[in-house]
Amino acid sequence: MDQYNYTSSDKSRTGLKQIIIIISALAVLLVVAVGLFKISKPKPGADHPVTFTITDADHVLGSRTAKTVLVEYSDFQCPFCKAAWPNVEQLHQDFGDSLLIVYRHFPLPQHKNSKNAAQAAEAAGKQGKFFEMAKLLFDHQTDWADSLNASAQFSDYAQSLSLNHDQFIKDMNSDKVYVHIQNDLAGGNNAGVSGTPTFYLNGKSIVTPSTYDQFKQLITQAIPK
Repeated sequence: MDQYNYTSSDKSRTGLKQIIIIISALAVLLVVAVGLFKISKPKPGADHPVTFTITDADHVLGSRTAKTVLVEYSDFQCPFCKAAWPNVEQLHQDFGDSLLIVYRHFPLPQHKNSKNAAQAAEAAGKQGKFFEMAKLLFDHQTDWADSLNASAQFSDYAQSLSLNHDQFIKDMNSDKVYVHIQNDLAGGNNAGVSGTPTFYLNGKSIVTPSTYDQFKQLITQAIPK
């Protein structure tokens, strides 16, 4: 009977196969471990509050020392954000310094002008008029949302707010403004944001109330007695 003669090249191929098998097994174990981690990791904002660090870079309404904090992730081109914003403004009027409202950017990829709108708001914020620009962007959303030259309209809004126009344009296109928006996006993704508007009340994700009275009741219950 002829027997297969084992050569050194055969041994090398056998050793290589064993190494491949070992690497494949380790890869499978790694995938399983990652999957188990994702399953066991608490979902932020639901039963497990998100810890938000409020910085000087954040745009806020109310007192930074307030015990009750409402964080909103929003998109200026989102119709639902536009509908929700008057309620947010009214909450500020009704609760004043008892409620800290934090606005953060979460421009959605399907909204072609949303990032530019966020940049315009940030540029206005450099001159102390973030929320004034935010109001204009929401109020006139249908005018610029599908525009091929939305930046020109944002420039007009800046002039209506008596901003330094050259500085506004410079800030709007600056790396600093871009990084700020990207940081907001990253923070939203880490918090579990998947759409806009998304609200977190004292770190817990809440379903956006359909009426102002419902929203007001939620805040009233959250404010320490």
